[in-house]
Amino acid sequence: MDILFRVKKQFLQRLDSLELPRNPVVIFDIDGTLIDYQGFPIIPIVDLYSEILERGIHVGIITARRHTDQEKTLRILEKHGIRDYTFLYLMNYEVIQDPARYKLEARFDIFSKGFYPIMSIGDMPWDIGMYGGIGYHIPSYHPSDNLFMQRPN
Repeated sequence: MDILFRVKKQFLQRLDSLELPRNPVVIFDIDGTLIDYQGFPIIPIVDLYSEILERGIHVGIITARRHTDQEKTLRILEKHGIRDYTFLYLMNYEVIQDPARYKLEARFDIFSKGFYPIMSIGDMPWDIGMYGGIGYHIPSYHPSDNLFMQRPN
């Protein structure tokens, strides 16, 4: 778990070094990034999410969760205090099946709406990349690792 607190610290230090453009946005993935694969919040990344909002920076969430699961996803995000995002994209598998292409197109859509993705974070390579600003690829842990339930003392 310490690695994710280090990622959070490094992410914020890098963010502090940037000259922010107009309408900056940081992009997050859900599964394996904000929420672990058992449905628990990944505390260091949820804390990072909150700190970004406190700085007045927009947040976008792009997930490969099915668009038909939107209500369930909204309930899970709310349950874990993940709110006030500017964008939420859920994947429509009837239109596109490739998560890498889908996430690239979603990031481009955010950019085309006049927002500037400055940073992105996720546990899969396709969570970061073109139109995602500076990318942070975090480790993907097995659900049984159970590493993310508490903040360090």
